[in-house]
Amino acid sequence: MLLTTRPILRRFGMYLCRECINREYGVHLKREDVRYKYTEDPCPYCGATNHVVTSFTVTGLYKLRHVWENRDD
Repeated sequence: MLLTTRPILRRFGMYLCRECINREYGVHLKREDVRYKYTEDPCPYCGATNHVVTSFTVTGLYKLRHVWENRDD
């Protein structure tokens, strides 16, 4: 089951790579927590063109849920 990255798209306007999501939200997403999109569009923060996250597994969403619920922006 894959779940949406809508909160990230709403906030940043683009998909981010897993490393930038971990840094920005203070979580530790693992490879199995996300699904990637290999694209020529880079992550807007670090410029990586691989490991751009397009969706989350249930485990990944669970790790982010408390962060999204407690953010003001």
